[in-house]
Amino acid sequence: MAWPVLGPRAHGLGRRLLRARAGHAHRPQRAGGGRSCRRGLSRALDAVAGNPQGDVSVVAFFDYNCPYCRKDVPALKKLMAADPNLRVVLKELPVLGPDSEAAARLALAAKNQGEYLTLYRRLIASRGRVTEARALAAAAAMGLDTDRLKDDMNDPAITATLLANTRLADALGVRGVPFYLVGDQVVSEGDGDFYAALTARVADVRQNGCRAAC
Repeated sequence: MAWPVLGPRAHGLGRRLLRARAGHAHRPQRAGGGRSCRRGLSRALDAVAGNPQGDVSVVAFFDYNCPYCRKDVPALKKLMAADPNLRVVLKELPVLGPDSEAAARLALAAKNQGEYLTLYRRLIASRGRVTEARALAAAAAMGLDTDRLKDDMNDPAITATLLANTRLADALGVRGVPFYLVGDQVVSEGDGDFYAALTARVADVRQNGCRAAC
C-alpha cells in the first residue's frame, strides 16, 4: 500500500503533485520522464546508503510520517545486508504536512555535520508523529549542534533539493509514498512479499539492464 500524496492529506509539496497529476489514473510500471528525469535520480544532497558504487540502484521516495515507509525499512536493510553491490538513494518527499517538511529539512541539514544517515535511521524508526521538536530532540541526543541545524535547515540548497524531488516525483508519476524504483522499474510496496519483490527486480536489472539509462 501507499500513503496517498493526492487527496485531503496532501499539503505543501504534495499539493504541487495534486495539481500536476490530476486526471492521471495509473502509476507506470516503468519509469518515464526521459533523460532529464533520469539525471534527477541522484543529486548532491541525496544520501546514498549501501554501496555508493553499487551496480544497481534502488531509489526510495519517503516521508518520515508515512507508516508504510517505516514498515518497509527492515526489507531495505535486509536487502542491503544481503547485496554488497546495491546502491540505495534516499529521496526526501515530505508531503504529509509541515511536520514532515521540517523533519526532512533537519535531516538534510544534518548532512553538514556528517550525520544524515544516523538521523534518518532514528526518525524513520520513530513511533508517532515526527515533528520539528521531536527531530531536534533526536538530533540533540546524537550530540549534533541543534542551533546550526536550525540555521542550516533553511539553506536554499535544501529548498532546491526538496523542490527537485517533487518535480522528479511528478515526472515519474508518483501518486503516493513510499515509491521505489529499481533501475527503471517501479516496485510497489503492496507487491506481496516486498523483500522478495525487491530482490527479483534487482536481479532482473542486474542481468538484463534497464530499457533506459539508469
